[in-house]
Amino acid sequence: MRRALLGLGVFLCTPALAVPPEVIIDPGGAPPKVLQAITDAVGAITRLTEDQDVREVSRLRRRAWEAAQAALRTQGYFGATVTLDVTPGAANGGEFWDITIDTGERARVRQLGLRFEGALAGDAYASRRQSLRDAWLLKQGMPFINDDWNRAKTELLDAASRQDFYYARYAQTRAAVDPEAAKADLDVALDSGPPVRLGELQIVGLKRVPESLIRRYVRYDPGDAYDQTRLEDWQQALQSTTFFRGAFVT
Repeated sequence: MRRALLGLGVFLCTPALAVPPEVIIDPGGAPPKVLQAITDAVGAITRLTEDQDVREVSRLRRRAWEAAQAALRTQGYFGATVTLDVTPGAANGGEFWDITIDTGERARVRQLGLRFEGALAGDAYASRRQSLRDAWLLKQGMPFINDDWNRAKTELLDAASRQDFYYARYAQTRAAVDPEAAKADLDVALDSGPPVRLGELQIVGLKRVPESLIRRYVRYDPGDAYDQTRLEDWQQALQSTTFFRGAFVT
């Protein structure tokens, strides 16, 4: 009896990998910093095409468009129009992405509600509140840029918590943007909590150095107001001596 041999061939078809598109951006008068933000955002998407097959390119086009829109919003352009046109590229299957930007009007701060709660709201700290208001970075009429908004909040909290109010925190931070009017209304409430005082000095970790040396540098009276700058100065003074590899004042 003859035996018949049956051969089965399995052919695996792997999708062709996409070729990164060539991107041309018409900034439409956008400032250089805004154009750089758009370029970086879109570039992060186009680099993803190297690991995707051709079928995923349409999804990446949408993501590139969304990335450009998001970059514009971070720079204060909430009513911007982004157009992404696609044309075939070279024979290798690549594409040209022509991105046209119409920034529209840049949003500016219309209203600023800056409130203080906790002990900082008391009469004894009126001048402190005024200095914090004066130092607030994002004032009325200024462009509403995301980095400036975040920096303003960080600097205000740091300025409040470094002296007296160790437990300061935000009760609320809110930015309401009106894209049609190109205006942003800010609402910020800082809760200082109670004023904090310095307690007794506690020294740990000494082996060969007497405590009297520490007290020569770290000099204060228990009950003095908390001041982060003083702590940093004491730490720097201890570290500058030849007695320690490391010293930490907290």
